[in-house]
Parts: sequence; structure tokens; C-alpha cells
Amino acid sequence: MTKKEFSLNQIELQERIQSLANVNVVNCGHCGDVMFHDMNIKKIECGCGFSSNEPSDFPDYWCQGQEYYAGITERELRIAQKFLSGYEDELKEMINTIREHKDENDLIDYLDGVTPCEDFEFTFTVKAFKNLITS
Repeated sequence: MTKKEFSLNQIELQERIQSLANVNVVNCGHCGDVMFHDMNIKKIECGCGFSSNEPSDFPDYWCQGQEYYAGITERELRIAQKFLSGYEDELKEMINTIREHKDENDLIDYLDGVTPCEDFEFTFTVKAFKNLITS
């Protein structure tokens, strides 16, 4: 089973839990703990003391779209952070954009949504960047 297949399976199972039990599996936006949330109760409270009426403060543990990032390792992300400018989700999006680009001789600077750090502008071709993060 690939990481993408695993992610899709987990998303499907979480959605089944939501629909059958009206319970969601979420992360605390304050401490990161994984917890169950009764979806009939608006206010969500974590054991760390953090509470909120805002669902975005307690994101789903698994959600649609995560499968897109399933193949990106922590190591690849750490390397990309040194050369690309953006937050974690933006970096993952940039990595996937570079991975999916067909012409490996293009500079990554010219790809939509890819922002190299200022010190590394016009440094990497698609091929060179792929080699860098996977070596």
C-alpha cells in the first residue's frame, strides 16, 4: 500500500466514523494532542485546558486533500525549507508542483506557486531540485 492509498483509506475511515457515530478525530490546535470530538457539542475542549467554539482551532486528524502530500517526507520538507520561501503547507504544495513539472530543465522560479528564497533565486532547475531533496 502506498502512502497515498494509506491516506485515502484513513480519510475514508474517519468520514465513516463521522457519519455513523457523529464523532470526529481532531488535533488540538494548542498542544497537538489527538482527541475525539462529539460533533453534537459546539465547544471543543482539550485536556491541556484549551477550548474553543471554532472548529478551525481543532483541525481534523485526517481530511480530504492530505493524500496529495502523502509522499513528502519530513526530511524532504526540512531540506526544502532551506531553499523555498513559505509555510509548511505552501512548501508541500511547491514540492508537489516541482515533482509534477514535466520539463526538468526549467528553472523552478518560473513555476506557478514556487517561491525560492532570495539567496537561491535562479539557482535550481526542476531536475536539480528533485535530486537535492531526494539525495
